[in-house]
Amino acid sequence: MLGFFRRKKGKPDLHSEDHWVLAEGEVDGQRLFVRTNAVLEHYIGDTDYTIKVGIVIPRQLKGSGLPDPGEVGQLDSIEDMAYDSMGRFGDAIHALTLTNDQMREMVFYVKEGFDIQGFHEMLMAKVDTHKVQCMGSCL
Repeated sequence: MLGFFRRKKGKPDLHSEDHWVLAEGEVDGQRLFVRTNAVLEHYIGDTDYTIKVGIVIPRQLKGSGLPDPGEVGQLDSIEDMAYDSMGRFGDAIHALTLTNDQMREMVFYVKEGFDIQGFHEMLMAKVDTHKVQCMGSCL
């Protein structure tokens, strides 16, 4: 099956942390911040990463505006933990992160065989400040 993100000769490394782009917008009257891995534009239409995994962290104080600095630190720690440990469960690419006044969602693209359940269980066991929700879908 043809996928979406396979590296072609001369293209940047998918796992580089140097290619993130921040955008801000509004959806249904709510501010939304989106960080995207800009390297992915070089790989669209050519990959083995055929499963999308979303890790959603609902905000503690929903509807209270964007997270305060304390909660931002907690959400950043959870995101770092997910990014740093995802390789133990299979091959994955962190594609984007969404933050609004309701949640933070991290979107990963993974190869077949990635242990989504194990990844989710590990995050739930290590995170004691927020609930951790997970969803996977084939592209």
